[in-house]
Amino acid sequence: MKHLLSNLPLGSKEPKNHLSDLLPYDLSTKKEKELKIGLEEYKMLLETLFQTLQAFKQDNLEKFDSVVGENACQIRAVRILSLTKKNIDFSLLENRIEEIQSSIETLLLPKKIAFLMHSKISLKDLIETGNLLISLTPDEMFLIQSFMLTIAKEDNSEEKEFSSLFRKDTGVPKKLKQFGNISSTFAYNLVRNTRKLLSISSVNFIKKLTPTTETNYKMISDEFTIKYGDWLCLPMFWTLKILLNYLQTEKIPIVMHAKFLRSSDENKYIVFDEDFLFFEPSFDSNVTFKYKDSFSKDATANSALIIQGVVVCLNQSQNKLFNKNEWKKFITSIPITNIILAGAADHRQYPDSEIDEELINSLKDEEFESFKIFAKKMGFSIENPKAFFIQHVYAQKIEKLIQRQKFCAI
Repeated sequence: MKHLLSNLPLGSKEPKNHLSDLLPYDLSTKKEKELKIGLEEYKMLLETLFQTLQAFKQDNLEKFDSVVGENACQIRAVRILSLTKKNIDFSLLENRIEEIQSSIETLLLPKKIAFLMHSKISLKDLIETGNLLISLTPDEMFLIQSFMLTIAKEDNSEEKEFSSLFRKDTGVPKKLKQFGNISSTFAYNLVRNTRKLLSISSVNFIKKLTPTTETNYKMISDEFTIKYGDWLCLPMFWTLKILLNYLQTEKIPIVMHAKFLRSSDENKYIVFDEDFLFFEPSFDSNVTFKYKDSFSKDATANSALIIQGVVVCLNQSQNKLFNKNEWKKFITSIPITNIILAGAADHRQYPDSEIDEELINSLKDEEFESFKIFAKKMGFSIENPKAFFIQHVYAQKIEKLIQRQKFCAI
């Protein structure tokens, strides 16, 4: 099975940072009748970029919870959190977007576009010579990719009944039509191309985050970076170890979002309650994150990494015996980092379990194997989800959680 990074023609470097790089085709082929279509598609990207910047400025971090498919939601969640700590000024970029949008409106006027199509100029040449090129920083490119892939999905996060403990987000590319006059085929190809680019960007973020001297670096080296379909992938357990270290260093809190489930006669799981537990970074030698039973006013202004999972009560009779206070006492007696790493070890490390067998299981890594055992024994695994089985990881503002849930700030 060929999956190692060394076999990849596409390489691991991020593409040039131009908005037009997102277009899923060779721009030099868009001529004559295709030129108008290409301009409309580029115009759609400009509107999407503008909406991306507005969402981020308004702290709508839920708009950057993208679906790629390669088990790396935790990487993108932490990168979003890293960007909230920067004071990014988008004013020049916003002005540039408006300027180019106005130019394209002029180019699409009937007489002007007819002349351009007759001239056989390509979309590539028109963008480059017509002052339509828009440059993006790596962070800005990451934001629009994440935003697009969040919009282009079916959000099932608020469902109260489901048949599987695994979260299944469905891609809906046609939802991108809200940003412009594009075809369903273009939307599909755009989503597919963006997923590929975002997977590459996610791998690069982890590698840039990790010094080559760090003990975890081997597990994110080229040897363990694989290609699955169009995506680049890293093993989940070791990337989470790196990300947890980063969260502590950058003083970013963690919130555990637990949904309590009971099973129904229809072999479905029903959400009957939920709770949130807050853990703030600590530099105590014995614990890296400390449980707090409430939020301070200062904490509410922060963003946090949300670890969303389920606590499964097998049937209604057992549900009646369930005591949330006892569960909370048990959960908070275990370091949150151990709970997260146990869930990561229990999860497949790559999208294809055969790659796990080939690259991971043969390592016989003692720490990894011990966390797998711990997960099954303590209730953090798919086989035993009675304590907390992780479904998803995302970024969110704490004040939004308070508004939505049962918390009260001090």
